[in-house]
Amino acid sequence: MIRYIFKRILAMIPVIIGVTILIFTLLYFAKGEPAQMILGSDATKEEVDQLNEKLGLDKPYFERLTSYMEDVFLHFDMGRSYFNEASVTEDVMQRFPITLKLSLLSVTLAVLIGIPLGVIAAVKQHSWLDNSSMFVAIIGMSMPNFWLGIMLSLFFALKLRLLPSSGIGGLEYYILPCLSIALGAACGIARQTRSSMLEVIRQDYIVTARAKGVSERAVIWKHALMNSLIPVCGSVRRRGGGRDGLLHTGTWHLYDHGDPEAGLPGGTGQCFVLFHYIRRHHVDRGSGLCLY
Repeated sequence: MIRYIFKRILAMIPVIIGVTILIFTLLYFAKGEPAQMILGSDATKEEVDQLNEKLGLDKPYFERLTSYMEDVFLHFDMGRSYFNEASVTEDVMQRFPITLKLSLLSVTLAVLIGIPLGVIAAVKQHSWLDNSSMFVAIIGMSMPNFWLGIMLSLFFALKLRLLPSSGIGGLEYYILPCLSIALGAACGIARQTRSSMLEVIRQDYIVTARAKGVSERAVIWKHALMNSLIPVCGSVRRRGGGRDGLLHTGTWHLYDHGDPEAGLPGGTGQCFVLFHYIRRHHVDRGSGLCLY
């Protein structure tokens, strides 16, 4: 097991290096002049050239790429913002815990909803419980989590005034964002659990367990479920690191921000999106690498 984990960690190294090069290259050739945006539209060409030289933006592509790779992988320094000289590493890591906490809670909630729902649907195959739950699961997988988040916020926060729609604080602040992220993932996990359970409960050892007089509860939740969790775990892993994953778009919607009045920073997704619009190239690269 330890050897397998070690091999997986080693396999991540070339992938991370490749992603770093890709992000740097995309931002290098992207339209927009950071120096011009910093100085404003009234700046002269000489002033822009001076700032480009000061920031090192006039250097060739390979020289800048080599320097950036050395800073990131040898000194763990993602650079500084071109606008306020703030450390990108500190800026991103200040926001990272919010994204991580929100994502972990969401994935946990998705598992707690999806697996029991899938088991019940498999045990009650072709019943109204099965049909209705799978119908709801298809609808849930089809809804974008940012749209669901807006609908939940409008209903529970603005209309009923039961939960806050923004800010970071106690547990009540995480209910709506976690639901909006977790429901779609829970629907996918439920469908995978149902499919895996239907395959397992037809196996000979399940029939033998029932013939021996093992209770139906033990047959389903101990024997069948334990052996059907392998593909389910794969589904949870994909949803924990993929489209609805821990550091991806699932946490980028309207809830991934802080409370300015309380001095709380926004999440990593907001850090990436906002800084991308104002072309803070170092922050773009640092946020993108951390989100990956």
